[in-house]
Amino acid sequence: MNIVSKKLPALEKKVLPEHPQEGTTKITWENGDAELDRAENELHRLAHQILEAHAEEMQQAAEQGENTYIPLSPSDQAIVDAANHRFMTRILEIFQVFTDTFVTHKDPRANWVFYTRLYWLIA
Repeated sequence: MNIVSKKLPALEKKVLPEHPQEGTTKITWENGDAELDRAENELHRLAHQILEAHAEEMQQAAEQGENTYIPLSPSDQAIVDAANHRFMTRILEIFQVFTDTFVTHKDPRANWVFYTRLYWLIA
């Protein structure tokens, strides 16, 4: 475990709220708060590095004939989960803004109908 992995949970609690503040998502990585942008970018960069290293480790194990799955460590898994959660929250907010603007016009009933049909289509 490297030093950044050890310090990341403490940094996360100080800088990043659990969920991005509603209305701060834009189709860019710059969301108006430089500290928040840096923290989110660092979180995503670290998660990317963890997943790349894990993929290389799994590839080397496969080349050696091992076929057992090697899970991520709990701390690495927490970092990857946090990055994925923040990324998906941002994506869903962009989707919500799009549907509110062009599809449902923020009408609760139209929202309910749209999402019911969407979930039916997905399932």
